[in-house]
Amino acid sequence: MSIRAIAHKLTEDGILPPSKSRGNKVKSTAWQPSTVHKILVGTDNIGVLTICKTKLVTTPTGKLVRQPNANITTIPNGIPAIVPNELYELAQYKLKHNRVDKSRLHLKPEDFLLKSHIVCKTCGYRMGGRYRIYDGVAVGYYQCCKDNNKYDACPDLTGIKADKVNTLVWDDCCRVFEAIELIRDTIRANIERDVQSFLEHTTGSQQLIQLRQEIAYAEAERSKHPEGSYYYKLISQDIQGKQEQLRKYEEESAHAATSGQLLDLYQQQVLSFLDFLSVMKGKYHEASFKEQRLALDVLGVTVTVSPAGQVSQG
Repeated sequence: MSIRAIAHKLTEDGILPPSKSRGNKVKSTAWQPSTVHKILVGTDNIGVLTICKTKLVTTPTGKLVRQPNANITTIPNGIPAIVPNELYELAQYKLKHNRVDKSRLHLKPEDFLLKSHIVCKTCGYRMGGRYRIYDGVAVGYYQCCKDNNKYDACPDLTGIKADKVNTLVWDDCCRVFEAIELIRDTIRANIERDVQSFLEHTTGSQQLIQLRQEIAYAEAERSKHPEGSYYYKLISQDIQGKQEQLRKYEEESAHAATSGQLLDLYQQQVLSFLDFLSVMKGKYHEASFKEQRLALDVLGVTVTVSPAGQVSQG
């Protein structure tokens, strides 16, 4: 479900948005996607308390306005967490994945291989793909996206022709692939070892079943003795200890399920990349657009463009 779909569902269910529920004088009772996004990315979900976010200042006209506070402070575990860290990280991964791959699709995505991987060196903002018309032909360009506010726009508004930088970066990646080929088997072995280690430490489901059986057996044995007797009290203490263990394993099992999803995503991407290296050995320039995008994601490629057009890759 997309963020917009979540906003529509909340509106249809009659749930008031935060501003309206606080009693503010707003006309609309509809949820905005930006509100849902702000809630999902908030670190208060995992117990991080943020204080001194803004401060009141007086403008030259005498009006009170809020501005960012340089003394902003974060306090880990400052408030009770409402979701596990693993679930929060999985949500952030999903948000990033949706935003990068599904938003603002171009007519020809192949023209912008470095989408979400290229940033402006001057302001640090991502550079978006745009077309410019020359002699009736659409030419792809990467352009700095910080240009909406004339008071806070990027001073350089860096731009660079897409096909040139795409070729330059992919040629550089091909040289990296040739080096990775030498350690491909080692990478695959390390992944298998990490997965096996994860599975060995997440046997909570088996422990849950065993504990529930032991508690049921202990309760049956306790019923054979009169309440208040020595054996009754002894078995009750044992049951209490096992119930505490049961709650602990239930929490660990819930966290392990989310961690497993993150591990599966990581393993799937990396193994697909290694298969790509095996299949395309020596023919990386013939890779499809989808294979090239996967390789850029796995390598974590970031390209920064300076106003002079110099490109640096990390």
